[in-house]
Amino acid sequence: MVDVKQGEKGPEVTLSRTHPAFVKMLFALEVPEIKERVVDIVGIAREPGARTKLSVRTHRAGVSAKGALIGPQGSRAQNVMNELNGEK
Repeated sequence: MVDVKQGEKGPEVTLSRTHPAFVKMLFALEVPEIKERVVDIVGIAREPGARTKLSVRTHRAGVSAKGALIGPQGSRAQNVMNELNGEK
């Protein structure tokens, strides 16, 4: 959600599938380590419709930040890619 304004017929909500925070929230819903604050997404670079690159870090020894986002056999990353219509 990028913006909320009062319109003639009530509130108007502006949504953006291209905003970097959208990808961050999708991963937060999919990856429990982000919810538990074990892994942080530090930066996001997007080419909407093509690909997204993330930089991540961990706060706990023995936890792979990259592995947490990718998930077992790529399942977590695949679920996010499906929500973005196949965007890598």
